[in-house]
Amino acid sequence: MKKFAIALIKSKLHHKCLLETQEAIHHTLQDMGFDSVLTDNLERCDRQYIILGVNNLLYPNQIELPPNSIIYNLEQIYPQSPWIQSGYLDYLYQYPIWDYSLSNIAQLRKWGINKVQHLPIGYHPCLTNIPKNDNQDIDVLFYGSINERRQKIIHSLEAKGIKVKALFGVYGEERNSYISRSKIVLNMHFYEAQVFEIVRVSHLLANQIFVISEKSSNSEEENYFQGGLVFCPYENLVSTCLDYLSKDKDRKIIAKNGYHLFKSRSLKDYLNPLINSISQNINNNHKFIKDFYRKNQAKNAFDQGNYQGAIALYEQSLQIDPDCLETNIYLALAFLYNGDDLTAELILYSFIDDKEQNEYELHLVKEKIIKILRQELNKNLQSNNQKLVDNIKVYIKNFLS
Repeated sequence: MKKFAIALIKSKLHHKCLLETQEAIHHTLQDMGFDSVLTDNLERCDRQYIILGVNNLLYPNQIELPPNSIIYNLEQIYPQSPWIQSGYLDYLYQYPIWDYSLSNIAQLRKWGINKVQHLPIGYHPCLTNIPKNDNQDIDVLFYGSINERRQKIIHSLEAKGIKVKALFGVYGEERNSYISRSKIVLNMHFYEAQVFEIVRVSHLLANQIFVISEKSSNSEEENYFQGGLVFCPYENLVSTCLDYLSKDKDRKIIAKNGYHLFKSRSLKDYLNPLINSISQNINNNHKFIKDFYRKNQAKNAFDQGNYQGAIALYEQSLQIDPDCLETNIYLALAFLYNGDDLTAELILYSFIDDKEQNEYELHLVKEKIIKILRQELNKNLQSNNQKLVDNIKVYIKNFLS
């Protein structure tokens, strides 16, 4: 039977917002009869890794993940997302993905990322972990990063005499104690993309917490949870909070409905088909390519004849991965095609002059260079650029000697 490691990549602090999801997956797998451990250790072993928080592995902290790792993406995916940098895309293009959001999956597939499966946020009893508190001395609680649009609502509530508590960087039991003391927990979007923050809200629903949420662009998720929390437009958040502060009974009824709606979404039911689709064999030959996304962009520019664009991208990539032979070769060829024979020669022949290489290493380098040069020669034999063809032939001859 397959063994699992549910890993969470640590950041300075904010990885802790994913602890409940990590624990829910771990305990669900144990309930299904699997051997599962919680870890932040990514050493290669005989376990199937499911990894959360991979978006924390941005430059210069990129590392190779264990073989057969599955990335569980819990970030919002859209073109302007701050997480969608080339560093995170390097992983998303190279490893299988589970994603909580169908809209995320649609966007990933638009980008040509197809090894992705849907794992919605589901319920496990371990998520019901906030003690009840009859002394609710906080009217409205908000926790999360603060920006102008969020701060505006908080200030407006305070101006109405509402007792508001805003938390940032507070997790675990300390955060839970504030939640239990609050009549309303407010969910507001940070970004204009308005993706429903189900990862955050699900933990509140699992504990029968009354939530008022800004309406989102995800009507499917909203429709499912109608009656289990209150959705309203951004401009109505303040008035809606004021309205429900005087409706103790309604808050309790809605919070209870939210609990039952979320509880009906069994994480075990969601996980089971995904677990069954995982190969029993671990592929130890997987090789993570640093700066994969930018290298791919550079090669596309090269193939389209945009040699200046390719040069710029390859030079940027060499700052991340300076020893990548293929990047250096194509950078040299981009200079050659762009009319700079001298720079092309300097780059290509620098490999022969590398005194740290032994004879076998030098042979492998020459073999790789010759292979790519021959591919380019075949592409250009029918062209009218005889000088270019002659240059490539000379390079091949020199590397064969």
